[in-house]
Amino acid sequence: MIGAGYAGVASAALLTQKGFKVLILESHSKVGGCASNFYRSNREYSFDVGATTISGFDSPKPFGKLLDKLGLKDQASKSLKKLDIGMKIFYRDELISRYSDQEKWLEENRRVFKDENIIKLWKQIFKDEKLAWELLDKNENLVPDSLAQVFKTVFSKDILLNLKGLKLLPYLFKPFSELLSKYSIANPDFINFIDEQLLITTQSTHQKAPILSAIMGLNYPQEVYYPVGSIENTAELILDNYAIDVHLRQEVSSIEKEKDIYIVKTNKEKALRSSSTESEFHAKAIISSSPIWSLKNLVQVDSCKAKLERECQANPVAWGAFTVYFAAKVKIDFGTHYLQIHSSKPIPNCQAHKDSFGSIFVTVSDSDLQDRAPDGWTSFTVSTHTNAKQWFEFSTEKYEEEKNKTQNSIMDLIYQALPELRHCEKNFLMSGTSHSFEHYTKRAFGFVGGIAHDYKKPLICMPQHRFCDEKIYLVGDSSFPGQGIAGVTYSAMSLVNKL
Repeated sequence: MIGAGYAGVASAALLTQKGFKVLILESHSKVGGCASNFYRSNREYSFDVGATTISGFDSPKPFGKLLDKLGLKDQASKSLKKLDIGMKIFYRDELISRYSDQEKWLEENRRVFKDENIIKLWKQIFKDEKLAWELLDKNENLVPDSLAQVFKTVFSKDILLNLKGLKLLPYLFKPFSELLSKYSIANPDFINFIDEQLLITTQSTHQKAPILSAIMGLNYPQEVYYPVGSIENTAELILDNYAIDVHLRQEVSSIEKEKDIYIVKTNKEKALRSSSTESEFHAKAIISSSPIWSLKNLVQVDSCKAKLERECQANPVAWGAFTVYFAAKVKIDFGTHYLQIHSSKPIPNCQAHKDSFGSIFVTVSDSDLQDRAPDGWTSFTVSTHTNAKQWFEFSTEKYEEEKNKTQNSIMDLIYQALPELRHCEKNFLMSGTSHSFEHYTKRAFGFVGGIAHDYKKPLICMPQHRFCDEKIYLVGDSSFPGQGIAGVTYSAMSLVNKL
């Protein structure tokens, strides 16, 4: 197994449960991947690496189902705090509460947007999203490998549910804009509002996001958990309970093949500081949670490498993230731990789409629990979309200049929304670019969030687990069905079910 992100950890645990011997090679010093954290000041302060939330825990969604399969759901729930308000959104002159309760959320839409057609749209989203999760729950192999599997899936014991679910099939091939048109919704404020929500979950907007992924993405804040202490805790819980062999600081440098054995070589310089003294490992099969853009540089098996090259050519870019981290000497209670702040002017280097100045996503630690900062302090992680590749084109001097310009703009945006932070004492004000993400995660160009959803390239056309004839498999955010902890754990369950 290459990579100890949530997709890798889930795959490893499920395979171990089935009796396979699994070894995980992870380039970083800890597990969790982009859904991890880091510490400052002798572990007094903790910051999430990026804008990752725990979702998909409620039945019958994938993350909760995974933990049920592993017998760990009750134990995991002890370190998860369910939020009645999934996030609060600072939008123009409004503060919008994204309530988990559907009726409260409908009333909030009436208050802000004053359009009953929007209420009708949300009711359809609720209904269709529920059906979609039920289908995913009953069909772990939603993208069959053969015609025989198609018939097996459709005519399973859940045939009535599957036939009912056929109504969702066209949603893979139509943009969300068509659903807006169906309800005669043209309110630019509402459309801009949902576009910024869609960018978080689908990496796309209403003009490109398929209806199916859009409805699931727009409703994800209905179920959000705050992981007490760190978002990586559940990944560590899984590894500890399944005694999986994890070698940290083992950066894979190549994957070769001799006869029926795969030879995985790692960076020897890194290996000297790793949890293992070895720098070469032999395996009968490889599962990679490293994305396609990174994996293509590692695989030296010709047929497999050629296939990866084609996948990368078909998906040449993905979004990057610009992140800001700081601790402030202040106690804040928003009724939630996640904020989205819309910008009224361009954020340098971070305009995600032409019709908006963008937004930032803020994770706020729990001041009362003191789980990520000492008494009287609060830690903040801020993230927004950026063109990943541009950060590799700047000269060293230009890079620092643009990084500081972007950080200052983001902090000004935070101060406008949260003026109490402007003059309070702060520690550890620092920022990260796509360059930073590449350095720490080894993801090519620092791409995060996976492949942007696009109705012209439906989800079922994304790279599959079995993307070549070799026993080299793909899980994670650059494979079906995409990003987010719910998505990558479904990816893991789907692959293991096929093996």
